[in-house]
Amino acid sequence: MHVPAQMHVPAQMHVPAQMRVPPQMRVPPQMKVRVLAVGTRQPRWVNDGFSEYVRRLPRGTGLALEAVAPAPGAVGGRRGREAEATRLLRRIGVRERVVVLDSKGQALSTERFAAKLGEWRMDGRDVTLVIGGASGLGDAVLARADFTWSLSPLTFPHGLARVMVAEQFYRASTILAGHPYHRGAGIVQGERASKGARA
Repeated sequence: MHVPAQMHVPAQMHVPAQMRVPPQMRVPPQMKVRVLAVGTRQPRWVNDGFSEYVRRLPRGTGLALEAVAPAPGAVGGRRGREAEATRLLRRIGVRERVVVLDSKGQALSTERFAAKLGEWRMDGRDVTLVIGGASGLGDAVLARADFTWSLSPLTFPHGLARVMVAEQFYRASTILAGHPYHRGAGIVQGERASKGARA
C-alpha cells in the first residue's frame, strides 16, 4: 500500500492498558547465583564434586564458586570470624540476596528450596550463598543475611557443604525445569503404597 508522504507514521504503537502484559507474567532477568566460601585449598574430591553438579545444570542456569582466604592460622575464634567476615562482605554487592549457611538457620525440604529458588528468580536479584570457615560466620555476615539456611543440625566439613549446596541447587533447578532427576516425592508415595498393601 502506498503511504502518502504527508501521512505521519508513529514510531511506536500505543498499547492499551488492558492489553499490556502484567509484571508478574514477564520473563524475569537471568539471576546469577554463586557460592562464596571461606577456604582456598580444598581436597580434589570437593572441587570435582562441585564442578560435576555445575556441569549437569540445565541450560541457562549457572552456579559459580568464589573462595575467600581464611584468617591466619594463629587467629581463631571470634577474631578469626570477624576477620573473615570483613573479607566476605567486601565481595557482596548492595543489591545481592545473601543466603548464609548456619546450623541455627531454617531447615528446608528439597521441594521447599526449589520453591524459594523460583521466588528468588522472579525477584531478579543475584543470590550469594555464604559458607563460613572452621570458626563459623561472623556477626556482621549473619546480620547481612536475607535468609539463613540450615542444611542439617549435624556438623559437616566445610568442603562437603560446598558439594551438598551444589547438589541441592542442581536438584532444585531440575525440579523447576521439570526434569525427572528428583523423585523423592514419588519414592515416599511408593513406600506408603507398599506399606498399605502389606497391611
